Amino acid sequence: MNGPTAIGSPPRIRFAPFLAAVGVILAILFFFLDQSSISLFETTLLRAGLLLLTGAAACVAAARYLSGKLTLQQAVFLLLAGALFLRILYMAATPYTARQHDVENLGGQGHLGYMQLLWEEGVLPDSYDWQFYQPPLHHILSALWVKAGLALGFSVERCVENIQLLTVFYSMAILVVFYKILACFRLSAVFSLCALLFAAFHPTMLYMSAGINNDILMLLFYMLALLFTIKWYYTPSLANILLLALSIGLGMMAKVSCGLVAVLVAPVLLAGLIKSRRKGRMIGQFAAFAAVCIPLGLWYSVRNFLRFGQPFGYVPMLPEDSFQYVGNYSVFQRLFSLPADQFTGSPYVSVPDDYNIPMYVVKNSLFGEAGYPSLTSFAWVLVYANLALILLTAAALVYCVVKGFGRGPRLPLALLVGNAGVQAASYLNFCFQMPHACTMDVRYMAAAVLTGGLFLALAGQMLTERTKRPIRWPSYLTVGVVGVFCFGSSLFYSLI
Repeated sequence: MNGPTAIGSPPRIRFAPFLAAVGVILAILFFFLDQSSISLFETTLLRAGLLLLTGAAACVAAARYLSGKLTLQQAVFLLLAGALFLRILYMAATPYTARQHDVENLGGQGHLGYMQLLWEEGVLPDSYDWQFYQPPLHHILSALWVKAGLALGFSVERCVENIQLLTVFYSMAILVVFYKILACFRLSAVFSLCALLFAAFHPTMLYMSAGINNDILMLLFYMLALLFTIKWYYTPSLANILLLALSIGLGMMAKVSCGLVAVLVAPVLLAGLIKSRRKGRMIGQFAAFAAVCIPLGLWYSVRNFLRFGQPFGYVPMLPEDSFQYVGNYSVFQRLFSLPADQFTGSPYVSVPDDYNIPMYVVKNSLFGEAGYPSLTSFAWVLVYANLALILLTAAALVYCVVKGFGRGPRLPLALLVGNAGVQAASYLNFCFQMPHACTMDVRYMAAAVLTGGLFLALAGQMLTERTKRPIRWPSYLTVGVVGVFCFGSSLFYSLI
């Protein structure tokens, strides 16, 4: 395929200086941001005003870009700067005691207690109770971060709050990796910016950025694994396969579920072996891959199995008498029934009451498990907009599959379509294997959410390319849908 969606060398944008600048900004905030006494962003009116000013600046930037006065690189960096600004706003409004998952308090067996054990005693857990079963990469990095803060004289409370600076950095790195994957499709500038906009300002990506558990770090390595799978297939070098091995191994060292990406990687490695004329060289690369990936990914599981008898693939199971248990509902009720109260009751999920998976996805992908009573009317607008957007994204994915696989190199598209399928299948399996409300959380398929905007953008570009005369409505539609949704998401999270 010779069109713009063909695989090839993407436009070269150097992201290292940008990520270094993000790191410096967040490190400076460590010294000046005390969330326990912060007052700068407490006023809702001020927060909304700041966002509106940012939105106005974005409109000016868009106008300059369309008039040719702004380069693609400048537009990308401005978009990412806006994403960083909103994440810092949200982080400032989100203490480590709010809107978290399995974090709990100091001295417990949640993620925070795990980190505390590492920064105070420097040892791994001596059991696999509660969150101690998780591999330790995120907890080690967070413990080192806290320990550095303590050495500088800051309080434990402040150091723990500022673990969010790490997770914000991870979320920004995810956007950079996503753009590098996006560039492989050779989308036009407008469509590539739309896909990046979707990923940068989707609510799931926003609220995950301030969570101090291990989900966001695992997602970073998962996306790196997808990127290096594409790179290795087209340039099967030892360096690329070792970077792929490190991505999967370190991802599993953050959270074992990153190993799910192997379902996508294995067929690509096999295809690379089949097409190669130097089978011995390929087998040597695979041996190097295994030597790096397997020990990194599985050492903690092996350690816990040998020491405590922790089963491989173990996840703590809540009892059937838990208030979260939904196993008493049928498969039809959980998948296909749409209770009326889901459209008229609360726009937020209710962990004790909700059981219908599709509507849980619609609401949870917007607000997590939190509720914002003062913003209920606004939240309903986002719920219906999100429902429409999910249906439109699904239609775009189907269109990409039907129209896209007959055109030239197909690996990047196949990989991301496969990712959507694998993530959805794993998510549904988890929902039914462990039928509790907490397992319906969309963070368990965040990689599929992240790439949703790509299918909208790619479908829009395919529609544009397939006409005999130039048409602009696909780009107007994509920009309008994604832009309005992301602005609504940003405004909501600036008001909380």
